[in-house]
Amino acid sequence: MGQTTPNMGIYIPAAGETNYDASFAAGMINVDQHNHSGGPNEGVPIATSGIADGSITYSKLNANVVTPGSGLATQTGSLANQITTVGLLNALAQLVSPVGLLGVNGSVVTPLTITGVANQTAVTNGNGVGGNPTIGLAPIVTTTTQPAFAAYANAPLTAVTGDGTNYIVNYNTVLYDQNSNFSANTIFTAPVNGVYFFTYSMVLTGLTSSHVAGQSYLVCSSGEIQYGVRLNPWATSDGGNIAFEGNGLFKMTAGQTMSVNVQISSGAKVVAVYGGALSTAPSSFQGFLLG
Repeated sequence: MGQTTPNMGIYIPAAGETNYDASFAAGMINVDQHNHSGGPNEGVPIATSGIADGSITYSKLNANVVTPGSGLATQTGSLANQITTVGLLNALAQLVSPVGLLGVNGSVVTPLTITGVANQTAVTNGNGVGGNPTIGLAPIVTTTTQPAFAAYANAPLTAVTGDGTNYIVNYNTVLYDQNSNFSANTIFTAPVNGVYFFTYSMVLTGLTSSHVAGQSYLVCSSGEIQYGVRLNPWATSDGGNIAFEGNGLFKMTAGQTMSVNVQISSGAKVVAVYGGALSTAPSSFQGFLLG
């Protein structure tokens, strides 16, 4: 048990003193040594119930009471030592309408919303306010950048084969070309690597009895060929007219080309490829990217 000290006096600082006398203070233990020379916010003691109101003021904070790495710092100037937000924390605090997903660029924070594209992607709760956003494919997916084309011959292509000449059919009128990959010289150029499907038809006219060999085929610039027809065209013709058609799947790399070829042999170069208005079912060529 400790000892009591009888007749202990209280030291009262003299006018102008800002703290206890140094020699007196050196002998004191656990005695309040707050500055009692100022206003009500100076010298308020730490009581048994904790820190009394007004004991700690902004002016008593050091600059290192917080670190900018935490998003907090102390201000300077007229607001000296007051705690303030900095960096991203400050940018967050200053958002006027903080609704949406947050995008960060340096110390700039921007609310973002995920939006869908008609007939391509479906987005639910794009701003994240009502829960996690979900992104899925629309029930029917369409895209105008998917390579797809259709073309036809709008007039007869006369005397193009018959003597063994290999003719690249000139489907010179474009119905549609979604990604601008079909050129005026009837060549399709693959814009990306992928598997492509092609189909074609042609009506040959002017066949004679000497035309006993014929074939039509798709030709890729990679060297791959897929035949549609190989037969005796005169034997199966109707008055010198015959329809050829074919289709094929090709795995192409970007920059490779595709064309339709026809070759009739053993006679004179008098065979034509029929062309005309759409209503007359002219020769045609179509293709698209599967994936």
